[in-house]
Amino acid sequence: MTQESPLFDSVAQAFAAVILQAVTSRAATSPHEVENAVRAEAERIASQNAARVVDTASRRWLSFCSLVLASYRNLLPLVAESRTALSILQSAMTGPLKAGIKAYIADRFGISQDAPEAAFEHVAETFQARGEERFGQAFTYVADVRNDKHSFTNVTKCFFNDFFRANGAPEVTPVFCAMDAVWAEEMDDPRYGVRFERPTTLAAGDDACRFQFSRRSTRQDAA
Repeated sequence: MTQESPLFDSVAQAFAAVILQAVTSRAATSPHEVENAVRAEAERIASQNAARVVDTASRRWLSFCSLVLASYRNLLPLVAESRTALSILQSAMTGPLKAGIKAYIADRFGISQDAPEAAFEHVAETFQARGEERFGQAFTYVADVRNDKHSFTNVTKCFFNDFFRANGAPEVTPVFCAMDAVWAEEMDDPRYGVRFERPTTLAAGDDACRFQFSRRSTRQDAA
């Protein structure tokens, strides 16, 4: 698996580069040697988990998750504790997303900065539809509540959760959950008129990740 692989689009390549930099910057030996070790480990992990590929999206997620897991395994002996390794990975993954968060919510949810007040309508329309399209068959979206005030969707199957649990590293899954926290923080701005909650997650051992979007009322904004 290399950065030139067609499994990596430009966004995935950017994330991969940041993650690898986070690992190699901690190494006392040659960064090139460490990067090669991470890539070789990622190749082995991907090969061992090849049966998880069910469509194009899951092939991409397998490549990316294999790189993250390989990075985690190589970080552990460098930083001595899991918490530090996870913090490094989380910062590496959320940093690029934070830098381009407005472009991300426009692409993922269709939210325009020219009309942020229409965010709830866009989220209600796109969260499940675009999620199924982009994340693929290794994720299961189940509509829960749909009305003019609430748009609740439960994710009952998640490639990330399944992958890291199966590979003995369930503690890594919340690093991916933290990506949702980035766009959730952006949309907490009252100008979007959306309140978001995620009371349960598969990573925490619950039966679903509950993504709950509600339209903010004027009274809620003032509270």
